[in-house]
Amino acid sequence: MALMKEHMPTAKHLLELCCGAGLHADKLARLGFRVTGVEFNHVKYKQALACAEQHDDKLDGFFFPTFCQDFASLSAGLLFDVVYSLNFVSYQLETARVKTLFEKAREHLSGSGIFIFDALHAATMESKAKSVSVRRVKNADIRVVRVEEHSQVGGESGGESIVQLDSETFIGDSSSMSYHAIAESVRKRYFLPEEIETLASEVGLYIVRSEEWLTGQPVSNETRDLAFVLRKR
Repeated sequence: MALMKEHMPTAKHLLELCCGAGLHADKLARLGFRVTGVEFNHVKYKQALACAEQHDDKLDGFFFPTFCQDFASLSAGLLFDVVYSLNFVSYQLETARVKTLFEKAREHLSGSGIFIFDALHAATMESKAKSVSVRRVKNADIRVVRVEEHSQVGGESGGESIVQLDSETFIGDSSSMSYHAIAESVRKRYFLPEEIETLASEVGLYIVRSEEWLTGQPVSNETRDLAFVLRKR
């Protein structure tokens, strides 16, 4: 939200690539934005439709999960002020897929529009070739503990940097010691900023800003997740 306010303060029409169940889009719609969603998973798409149907007609914004298809085949016939994709780029293990994602983002941007996304940072992943990390977050209502093990594996076509992430997330009520556990095992790709710069340039985009995801701090070797803002050349 902060990146959008800074780099596209007049934004109204947004496109989310891989909108999932519509949680992010729903929040933005309630802030007055008009959000179009794309989701290839049919179950999540149905959840996004259900989420969109809960909107009050009096809201200035709206969320419309229009397309149930893979982003690679998307042709919306519309241009957007902002195209964004959250927690998705690093799931694209092959360079060709990442490049296609960037091409589709550019294709659907207005002349001064921006593309916002996040990705895992190579510096942090490579310094933890085989390690376990623990992160804790809590407030007055909930406590979350995430235990994550990293192990590097080979790329899909030999050149990509891939990490295996095995994690357990424990979510509990702050007033008790009971937890609900969620286990996940995924492969994700991590990037150097220079890789993003090269891929962006190849499809006619350039980096306007890069920073630590969510905090807005400058990128360092301790940065786990990168945030990027791209524009058309």
